[in-house]
Amino acid sequence: MKCASRRLAVLRLALVITLAGVPRPTARAGVLALSDERAGEAQRGKALAGFWEKKPQLIEAMREDRRIVVSSKVERTGSSDRPEDHFQIQGAGWVKASPDEAFRIAQDYARLPEISEHFQKAVWSAEKSELFLAMVALGYVTEMKLAMRSREIQSERELFFEVIEGHFLGLKGRLAFAPKMQGEVTQVALFVDHKSPELPLPRALMGVVLEAIAEKVAQRMRRHMENRKAASSRS
Repeated sequence: MKCASRRLAVLRLALVITLAGVPRPTARAGVLALSDERAGEAQRGKALAGFWEKKPQLIEAMREDRRIVVSSKVERTGSSDRPEDHFQIQGAGWVKASPDEAFRIAQDYARLPEISEHFQKAVWSAEKSELFLAMVALGYVTEMKLAMRSREIQSERELFFEVIEGHFLGLKGRLAFAPKMQGEVTQVALFVDHKSPELPLPRALMGVVLEAIAEKVAQRMRRHMENRKAASSRS
């Protein structure tokens, strides 16, 4: 009950901020380049140990109840002279598709606006392996260009991304596709890490509100994957 009350309170606060008119930040041009080595190094270690992995009840809920689990954290770090906001988000869910199927469907980036209204625009450049995204949450718009890389290791599949231009410049992330239940089901896990002197979104949006939005988008993405997989099986 306390958790539900806290979630409702934060949602109300975010709505008040939005209705009050939050200024839209100016996009910043970036010059960073993503490499598989840097992305792998950034995402290895304890950041990849999903919070659900040591909680059998969560894994059971993911398997039996098809629950999608999400957790985010924002910390003020750095020195007094150079403070930073450190933002992290993790999430995972199980999809009724093989890793190959889920991996392939996830890379059909042009269809993202069909999946959720939070994706206003998605433009994929196969030549440059870059994805432009315009996203909206509670009326607040972010635009960014991501460098994308993929990797296949035995039965697991990975997508690495790094924001090279726009909001959240320098943000790095990883989508991991791991087989479950003899490969008939795939666990899709998201890991995002970002450090910045100042976040481009209000802090009220970076906690429970963002978790709720991420869970909603993940549910729609799973439905999209499973529908595409079913359609492919019938054809």
